[in-house]
Amino acid sequence: EEKRQIVAEHEFEAGTLPFEELKKILPPKEPRFVLYDYNYTTENEKKQKHSKIILVSWSPDEAPMKEKMIYASSKDAVKKKLQAIKIEVQANDLGDLDEADIEAKLKKI
Repeated sequence: EEKRQIVAEHEFEAGTLPFEELKKILPPKEPRFVLYDYNYTTENEKKQKHSKIILVSWSPDEAPMKEKMIYASSKDAVKKKLQAIKIEVQANDLGDLDEADIEAKLKKI
């Protein structure tokens, strides 16, 4: 029954947790969903600041297969409930969480 609920494990004020710090709190052997309010600045002459919600689907290779399957099957339900999500990032290791790639995706929106 506990596997059917999504529970907030950590909560931070928007803009207070640097992305590099987020990577440090991800468990190395357990999947997680992360909603992150990502702040970035455009590269045009106006240098406008933006904030977009991203969904990180963290599913490390070392996680048990059953856990990974539960998270994968729940992802669509999470996305439907949280319509403010602008992009989704699938991460199986910390190398998949590259800020330059995330910013490039956000700037295309």
